[in-house]
Amino acid sequence: MALKEAGEFTYSFLSDESLSVLDYVHMKDEEHQMSYRGVSILDENGEYLFHHINDHWGEQIEETAQLIYDQLNE
Repeated sequence: MALKEAGEFTYSFLSDESLSVLDYVHMKDEEHQMSYRGVSILDENGEYLFHHINDHWGEQIEETAQLIYDQLNE
């Protein structure tokens, strides 16, 4: 199932043109000055919790959702 077919989400997505947040959550590709594809999780206070680099996270939405769920429930 593709991301666009997955429906509503209970978590937020972020656009970061300056790459400052990507740097904070370990998702910045320094060589190419762009973001890696994947997911990062911040807590309600903005503290970094977890990241996972995966070029196919949107195509693997069920596995990605499970990974996020598992990380939030540790």
